[in-house]
Amino acid sequence: MGTAVKTDQFEQEVLHSDTPVLVDFWAEWCGPCHAVSPVLDKIAAEREGELKLVKVKWRAGRRRDRRAAEGRNRARARPDGRLDVTAEGA
Repeated sequence: MGTAVKTDQFEQEVLHSDTPVLVDFWAEWCGPCHAVSPVLDKIAAEREGELKLVKVKWRAGRRRDRRAAEGRNRARARPDGRLDVTAEGA
């Protein structure tokens, strides 16, 4: 299970992390997000100590957030602030 991160915590928890971070952007209404979540949890458990999983919830009721998120379930690993891996879609 990942750590829930709010917008004001993102920079500290993700961008300034000493370990690579896998970020799960998700929403309650997003079916693919729920489908991918257990897979990300498993990856994080298998790589405990090597990376951390954080989960960022899209703000409810924000129409532009919903349009931006549809079909774009993204996971990104960022060691030292650089993008290493990007996977899009469920």
